[in-house]
Amino acid sequence: FRNGEDPHRALCLDFFGDTFRNAADDQKKALRVFVKQFTYASGYMAESETVHGILTSSEDENGKLLYPNLTLRETANFHDKWLARNPEIPRWWESTLEEWRKNRCLVEPILGLKVDFLDGEDPSKMINFKPQSGGSALVHLATFEVLKEIPFQKWGKGTGLVTQTHDSL
Repeated sequence: FRNGEDPHRALCLDFFGDTFRNAADDQKKALRVFVKQFTYASGYMAESETVHGILTSSEDENGKLLYPNLTLRETANFHDKWLARNPEIPRWWESTLEEWRKNRCLVEPILGLKVDFLDGEDPSKMINFKPQSGGSALVHLATFEVLKEIPFQKWGKGTGLVTQTHDSL
């Protein structure tokens, strides 16, 4: 991020090396989608079976499956290697769960919003909370800055921005 590089491209190089470097543009695009979906699913604590289901149902813009021949064994192998190369991720998972167990809530790091998970411990949702809510908070703060620059008064009373925003605007 500091160098303005695409983190998913960097992961493609890590995962596939010369196969990615030497691939045609459409193959690079498919491999980038693979790595992005794999990383997000795995990062939010999905098991190999779930990751495999996500990957094997991925389609291109024409509705063609991108990875129809990917096996569960291959997905599990990627998953195991990824976890072995990134031991900080399981440590992050455990620290997040420990935080909830101790405080009975998690706090979003930007605006301080809290969630208590009253239905009990749900690791995947808990792991997902801070990255998603933090990303959304940053977008909301940026939106407030953008709103200062748009001359709504020029168009009359009741004019403004209508948006439903997640982690992008």
